[in-house]
Amino acid sequence: YVNYVLGFTNNKSNTPESSDEQDYKKVEWVTGCCCLVRNEVLKQTGGFNKKFFLYYEDVELSFRLRAQGYELHYLPSCKMYHEAGASGKAKQNNEGTLSPIIHYYVNRNKIWFLRGYGKPLFYPLIFLYNAPYYLALYSYFKLRGRNKKAEYLFKGLKDGFFTPKNLIWPSKP
Repeated sequence: YVNYVLGFTNNKSNTPESSDEQDYKKVEWVTGCCCLVRNEVLKQTGGFNKKFFLYYEDVELSFRLRAQGYELHYLPSCKMYHEAGASGKAKQNNEGTLSPIIHYYVNRNKIWFLRGYGKPLFYPLIFLYNAPYYLALYSYFKLRGRNKKAEYLFKGLKDGFFTPKNLIWPSKP
């Protein structure tokens, strides 16, 4: 689901697990780590937005699919295991195990998504809710000497807010 008031996406952890293979739930977005989409639908909707590259590309695609009248379903009886963030894990000197670039893409793309699909009425609340987190995270990186992570976090936030919308979502010819 998407919380438009505070500006985050999440998975409902209280969804009852079902053993019935036909007992699916309608959802707002599906995760790209395990989804099935007809090729013709991807062609019709333009597929994944390449500007997103990592993180939120699946959420953004889900919203475009729904805007064009498609439904998204989750099948609780289906099990899949996914190591989140594995593409960004590697020992990075004193930067820890998570690559600094991950902080760039996660935060930039979250802001891009909210700029494209969020509700402007809630932008001040989203900012007030998230600002202490970002300030604390940036401070933590600086205090720990994780300067690349601090740099990429700041760059992700800056690009998230200030990239012109027409560069994120180019108009169709």
